[in-house]
Amino acid sequence: MRCAITWWIFVLLILSSLEPSSAKISRKSSVMKKPMVGLVSQGLTSPLYGDPPPNNAMLELFTHPNVYIGAVINGRWFDIEPQKGVYNFSSIEQGLNAIQQYNSQYCPPVRAKLRIGAGNGTPQWVIDQVGGPVILTSCSHIGACSVRVVSYFWTPQYQALWRNFTTTLALQYDDDPLVQEVGVTSCSSSTAEPFIIPNSQEDFTNLTLANFTLQAYEQCISDAFDDYSAWVNTPLDFPFSPLITGPFGSTNVNFTIQVMQSYRMAKGSLLDISNS
Repeated sequence: MRCAITWWIFVLLILSSLEPSSAKISRKSSVMKKPMVGLVSQGLTSPLYGDPPPNNAMLELFTHPNVYIGAVINGRWFDIEPQKGVYNFSSIEQGLNAIQQYNSQYCPPVRAKLRIGAGNGTPQWVIDQVGGPVILTSCSHIGACSVRVVSYFWTPQYQALWRNFTTTLALQYDDDPLVQEVGVTSCSSSTAEPFIIPNSQEDFTNLTLANFTLQAYEQCISDAFDDYSAWVNTPLDFPFSPLITGPFGSTNVNFTIQVMQSYRMAKGSLLDISNS
């Protein structure tokens, strides 16, 4: 039996607590949230770093209702902060509004995981301020390749701007009960996974010419926890994988394990160790 009755009782209780002039239910809460457990819809991830913008209409939820416990809201930094200090949250709100609509029709209700891309989603004003562009080529397992344009994502100057952005996101959504998790995408380049960078010889040559070093890259990842320190009620979803350290798939697993251990000690159960 669907829990529509329970849902409507919940809605009526909220409505009864609002002032008569209130036209929209508030999504603010300071309750500590729990990590997601269950099947999560990944959404349309292919355009995450390209054009057009990510589609957060949650079509998969409505196509297969009563299957998922959560859904990913994809976003890009340059869509949300196209100019320094000027924010547009419409791509995130599209996903949250769709989830609200879904929850009004189906049970169990779903919650959102925010995954906002840095890397190739970097605004032009950041590239102008920090440095770049650096041209990288990302190829899939079937050989399809696409060009990625990034800034100096491994530098403290870049990280400071990114940290200010993630703090603004936290002020907007950390207390939102619909947002159940937020993905850690600090130091990312071609995908939303921080430990992965394009690994062709040409890519590493371009990175080296931009003064990229593995030491700076590892430090960036080690400091990523601080980038999300403003998220005090929302669990962090950190996608771990062996750190790519050179062309043709050279990796460092030990560094990844060390970061896992240090982050778990710092964040405890609010860290969701994953691989997206």
